[in-house]
Amino acid sequence: MDDPPEALCVRLHRGLRGEGPLTAADAAALGCALLDLGHDGPAVREAVERRPADVPPAELPGLAAGLLAEAGFEPGFDLVPEQLETLRRALDTVLQDLPAPGAAWSSGTAGTRPPRAWSSPAVGCTAAVCPSPPAATRPRRWRPSPRTSRRA
Repeated sequence: MDDPPEALCVRLHRGLRGEGPLTAADAAALGCALLDLGHDGPAVREAVERRPADVPPAELPGLAAGLLAEAGFEPGFDLVPEQLETLRRALDTVLQDLPAPGAAWSSGTAGTRPPRAWSSPAVGCTAAVCPSPPAATRPRRWRPSPRTSRRA
């Protein structure tokens, strides 16, 4: 029975991480499955046009990575457990940057300095969890109304 594309993505991902075999047969099977789903990117075309035996071992990691990208595969915490620790650090950073309950931002500093998370590798996790600060913590930006900025 054919494996579903998600299972093939997991196998290729594990193979790229060195946690299992990385095979050209799995790459070809994923390429065929993605083609059936309407994907026709360069990695998919390469995977379906070549026989698995003709894929050199040195090219296989690049082909597998291209297939995973074209599939839109994003491994979860079960496959990349170190991302969970990165997420925890990012959340701690966000919590440190938020004012304490009942406290207000210092005058003149809101919005003028980037949060500490912007300078750490946790920025992707931080942005995913907190894409924009809550309205209560965002600085207000006043702009002239179009009616008041026109001259008579």
